[in-house]
Amino acid sequence: MNLPPLYGWNKTSEAGEDVFATSVFLGVCNYRCPYCMNSKIVPKKIKIPEKSWEPVWEHLAEHDVKIVHISGGEPTMTPVPELLALFSKINQSGCRVGMSTNGSQPDILRQITHRMDYVALDIKTDEERYTQAAQAWVEDPFLNVCISYEYFYGESKKRPEFEFEVRTTLFPAYVDEKAIRRIGEVVDRDVKWILQPFRHAKNMLSLTAYKVDPYTISEDEKLLEIAKEYCDNVEIKYV
Repeated sequence: MNLPPLYGWNKTSEAGEDVFATSVFLGVCNYRCPYCMNSKIVPKKIKIPEKSWEPVWEHLAEHDVKIVHISGGEPTMTPVPELLALFSKINQSGCRVGMSTNGSQPDILRQITHRMDYVALDIKTDEERYTQAAQAWVEDPFLNVCISYEYFYGESKKRPEFEFEVRTTLFPAYVDEKAIRRIGEVVDRDVKWILQPFRHAKNMLSLTAYKVDPYTISEDEKLLEIAKEYCDNVEIKYV
């Protein structure tokens, strides 16, 4: 069983409604979001050594872990056979499978979603600023994320046990009232939509992100009220 390279893991990380998961981090991403906190594992030439999977499996065996959340990087940059092998290993450990994705590769997501139990989909901004925000190597990234959204939403209707949420980081350079309204036009009223306030963190990908002042709490809440015009299940979550 060929598992993908592992570049980090956390014993607990939020994944879904009141669920705290063990999170694993795969490498490489096709986006270059300036506020990315996992900058060491985003480049094609990753700057940190691989880690062993064994401590992860030992932790799962010793604790009552319900779900393993796969993050990155962008997990869909990992070959599908390796992802499916990882899903099988997680299931063999008695856990469900979750994933965070930027939704840039809907064709790959179609091949693997039936094996997942939870997905957090990033929708970053409106179509006019999407390429700039993500520094994407992807043609029409807003269209791709909308296709991925529709696929996940349809899966949630077919399979009630499949949990799905949208996440938007409130990075002031790219997310304002206009962007919230445009994303709101995509998100269905019954979908869980999480607004994540931007904060300065260690190891952000671009120095320009440190020059951007986070929104104040009142500004965050104003954007939340706008989002509530479109979605009945939207909230601010500080991470």
